[in-house]
Amino acid sequence: MSEAQGDSKPTKAPEVVASNPERKSEKLQSPKVPRKIGFRKQIAGRIVGAAMALSAIGIPADNPNQNLNFSSVYKNNPEIVQSLSVQDLERMAERLYQIQIVSPEEKKAIELSNGAIIETAEWNKEEITNFMRVLDKLPHNFYSPDPGGIPVNFIVSDIDPQNLNKGGMPYGALCSCRPNSKIPEVVFTRKGFRNFYDMSIIITHELTHRVSTSKDDKFMSQLLGVPDNVDFGEFSNDNFVNKIDTLQLIDALENAGFNKYAVQNMFRYGLHNPDEFTSVASQFYIGGKENFLKLYGVYIGDEKAQRLYDYMKNKIFKGKEYSNDREYFQFH
Repeated sequence: MSEAQGDSKPTKAPEVVASNPERKSEKLQSPKVPRKIGFRKQIAGRIVGAAMALSAIGIPADNPNQNLNFSSVYKNNPEIVQSLSVQDLERMAERLYQIQIVSPEEKKAIELSNGAIIETAEWNKEEITNFMRVLDKLPHNFYSPDPGGIPVNFIVSDIDPQNLNKGGMPYGALCSCRPNSKIPEVVFTRKGFRNFYDMSIIITHELTHRVSTSKDDKFMSQLLGVPDNVDFGEFSNDNFVNKIDTLQLIDALENAGFNKYAVQNMFRYGLHNPDEFTSVASQFYIGGKENFLKLYGVYIGDEKAQRLYDYMKNKIFKGKEYSNDREYFQFH
């Protein structure tokens, strides 16, 4: 879910509760790096660590291929990957994908744009391994540095998903990661990382906020027939939200083989605004064309479902398509 913070298309910021509410009034300090080490030595250490990790699985550290698929390396050499430490895997991810993995040693907490403080946590080996497998599935521009060279910071927290959106649908993550963000960050709740599929859904959804634009908003509004002078959410509430729980539609979802509770919740959330509509469409898109067309055919009709699929393929995913996998529609 995108966080409002002056990005190109801000969405309503959820109410966020810190892991330790008493710390809300504290002013955050700079990333917690031991001063005796020094910034340059820290960077040098990360580079050396990345080089060693890459070398261990046969990847030239001096020229990593942007098209390299870590998933295939992991599949062919699981024992080598498992022998690496979490820190080695983090450095590998940073080098391969040009991102920043934030640990508590570097930054104990982050402050969101609404002033709430979220404490960071250590990644574990399964999380960082699956994280790289997910990035392999996405176009490079989803996670690449912004035009100024600032990498996206990826952070995991032990905060409960419910506390990222107090009183509403639990949030598995928050994105403050548009290219014009001062420090692009994606915060994940550990409970949202229950398995590879849930992680894929969450990461794809959040990083779509990074690549979607006002042009995408306009297309989504036109696709659903939202008049220019009418709010997307209000129109959706009148024309979709009050109708998607009808027995006829639910029967259609069940006949198409979908988990009605899972897809209903996410489709309903996407109707809040065109930005979320695009991100929800992305998480369904990675489940494959046949599944996507069946699902959206139930909601918006076959012709519009095809138009939406073609748009997602050409404008959001840069021509990349995915095999059909119903696990992406289950939300475990």
